[in-house]
Amino acid sequence: MTAKTDPKRRPGRPPSPDSMRSKVEARVSLEQRATWDVIDGPNWLRKALDAERRKLDKARARSIQPSKSATETMKVKATILALGVAILAAGCDTDARVASQNLSKAADMFEIDRRIVFYDAIQGAYLLSIEGKCSIKKDRGDAQLEVTCKTGRGEFKKHFLGVSDNVTYFAEQLNPSQQSVYRYRVIFKPTVIVPDIDVPVGEKG
Repeated sequence: MTAKTDPKRRPGRPPSPDSMRSKVEARVSLEQRATWDVIDGPNWLRKALDAERRKLDKARARSIQPSKSATETMKVKATILALGVAILAAGCDTDARVASQNLSKAADMFEIDRRIVFYDAIQGAYLLSIEGKCSIKKDRGDAQLEVTCKTGRGEFKKHFLGVSDNVTYFAEQLNPSQQSVYRYRVIFKPTVIVPDIDVPVGEKG
């Protein structure tokens, strides 16, 4: 029985590193070469396996990233879910919350009669009392209360009242008001989109 010899290789000469590398790479798949950990071996084989491992890591990273269409689908689903949660949250409002917001909206439209009283806690005396169809707004930055009242058709008054450690206030609704507890009141005024511009003209002199 005779051993087969490679006709391209001279007898008695060891195989070249290139031929060994080609045989190893042909027999080992990409997955196996990337997962092998060669500690004792030729430098060319260790470098080849490291390169294949990096290629496989990049391929895995590309396969994990979602496609553009999948990303758009995820965004649409997230938007629908957020809208559903918002609708459910709005549907869980209590009667008191809906009525309170509608009352505040009515007061801002000068439909509620109020009494606003400023009280000195040290002296124990009323400093000021305002009654009428008034809207209030607390300015925390300037530590003051802004009171805007409607006195007639197209006529208004605005008061600024400072609030300190010893001066406080309370607002009382004088008359009951019918408000819905099923729907929030929304006021839309398209006329405010176009401003009323006044151009002052100086006197000729």
